[in-house]
Amino acid sequence: AQQTAAETYPAGQFATFLANHDQNRTRSRLLNDEQAKVAATLQLMLPGVPFIYYGEEIGMQGEKPDENIRRPMQWNSEGGFSTSEPWQPYFEDYQERHVAGQNDSPDSLLNHYRTLVQLRNSYPALRSGSWTAVTTDQPALYAFLRANTQEKILVLVNLGRKPVDSYTLT
Repeated sequence: AQQTAAETYPAGQFATFLANHDQNRTRSRLLNDEQAKVAATLQLMLPGVPFIYYGEEIGMQGEKPDENIRRPMQWNSEGGFSTSEPWQPYFEDYQERHVAGQNDSPDSLLNHYRTLVQLRNSYPALRSGSWTAVTTDQPALYAFLRANTQEKILVLVNLGRKPVDSYTLT
């Protein structure tokens, strides 16, 4: 699919997103935060203009109807969206899953997003460089090269459940 997008659209002229206000939230479709981190890594390391639907960066959940995927942002253990009564209740896990609770945890989904955004901002090849698939002998390993005239960055993403200890790239 990425090869088709690279061939069809001018460089950087398409959007990447995991979910939006009309779809079930990403974290509700995935098994755990580790899968959410992999999805975020793919979204922010692949070409295109990434759009992050509010709450994706902390793993907010919600499934249709629309009211459940448009709940207020979970800022802290009290909700924190406003001192007024929000238009919809917070998702049931708001006391455990919120920005304040993930802010200082280096392994949190929020800080994984922050790291990815910092990488993308620091390396122009990740923002606007070309994309080239790299073949690997490990089926769970997705490999690609992002490059511009100044730099080349090899991105390796393990899509499997087990660590990949050795691999060959072509």
